[in-house]
Amino acid sequence: MRNLYFRGKNKDRWFYLNLFSGVSDDIDIKTISQFTGLYDTKSNEIYEGDILSYINFDRKEELYIVEYSEDTASFMLCKPNFKHKSPMNQEHINSLGFEIIGNIYDDPELLNS
Repeated sequence: MRNLYFRGKNKDRWFYLNLFSGVSDDIDIKTISQFTGLYDTKSNEIYEGDILSYINFDRKEELYIVEYSEDTASFMLCKPNFKHKSPMNQEHINSLGFEIIGNIYDDPELLNS
């Protein structure tokens, strides 16, 4: 059986939950994010809403947001302000060196740069 893990944030900090731990009234429901089952190159768990970065072949940083796609029933890498979405898998993350640099709740300014 696959374990489902989530995180959610109240005003001050993140809480990490499993499917059966319930949700506190203090957690902002808009911040609840599911663990993708994948890890960045530093072994950090990747959740929905995380902002991932890698250095492309032109030595420029590219940013992607982790989103869940209802159409494909899978987690996708989405380039901000761009309609194209790429499927996520551990091999892709490792080969390109993706790292979590923040998330859309705590670090929205990263998407404006």
